[in-house]
Amino acid sequence: MPVFIGTLASNERDQPPFASAPAQAGDASATVRYQHAQQLDAAARFEAARAEYLAAKDRDELRFRAPEAFNALIREVAAANAATLVDVQGALGLASNNGIIGSDLMLEHVHPNAEGYFRLASAYYPALVQWAGSPAVPVDDATARAEMPLTEVDRLHGEYRMAVLKNDWPFVPERRPVTLPAPANRVEEIAQSWFTDRLNWVQAMDQALVNYQQAGNDAEAARVAVNLADAIVNSPAAQYTAGRLLLRAGSAPRGIHYLHRAVALDGNAIEYQLSVAQAQFMLGRPADSVATLEAVLAKHPDDARAKYWLAEMRSKLPPGP
Repeated sequence: MPVFIGTLASNERDQPPFASAPAQAGDASATVRYQHAQQLDAAARFEAARAEYLAAKDRDELRFRAPEAFNALIREVAAANAATLVDVQGALGLASNNGIIGSDLMLEHVHPNAEGYFRLASAYYPALVQWAGSPAVPVDDATARAEMPLTEVDRLHGEYRMAVLKNDWPFVPERRPVTLPAPANRVEEIAQSWFTDRLNWVQAMDQALVNYQQAGNDAEAARVAVNLADAIVNSPAAQYTAGRLLLRAGSAPRGIHYLHRAVALDGNAIEYQLSVAQAQFMLGRPADSVATLEAVLAKHPDDARAKYWLAEMRSKLPPGP
């Protein structure tokens, strides 16, 4: 079983030490090292600043952030056991402002934001590809960003949770009340209803799906539908909805995947198979589309839709020899 192990990353620049003990044996305290790091940062001495930020983190008396000794140990254990080391900390550093991980990639002290998680996944991806062999369809950054399974409702829900978290210990001495802003649109209404437990996640996604479809936003409707399909894998209707919306959004390669799932779960639904035939045509495979429609008519010889589309697909086939 292949093992991939990543180095640990945390907020270096924008998280002061939670607790700082007095200096000992000539070694400055966590707070003093952090303040020195800020001075170096302001002077554009970024390499020296990062060293001081890390020193401040390692001296933090409240150890929510792993010390650098952990990363040294991870590297040693990976090398000793032939595991694949993924330098997550290095990848996030390269993507950060001036090479210092901060709030541009972190929500608070240790959890990445959406961009941070994207960079984390991007750090693992080449190692996984190298182990598995080149994928049939390489996924570049632009495609991966477009297909991120993060809906606006999820993002807002996360922001609300962060607001509550950062208004409690250890970020502040005592818990402070948090009041959400009045929702400015339907998506914010849905997100707040989920956050306050008036909806569960599936209900929130269902309402978001209706909202995006009514607005004609095919891309976001498809994003929501894909999340539902991947969460409710035994629902043929969820798979079909995701597949149809992906076709509408111009993503036939992904759409046919979910349509095949729908057919596998319910082989009697003619609509599912007709959509597979459509996806095959969109992918430039009219012969496959013809074969799918012929199979439909073999079971349902009187279906007018299948008859019509079979005639259309046969007209698209190249002339025979």
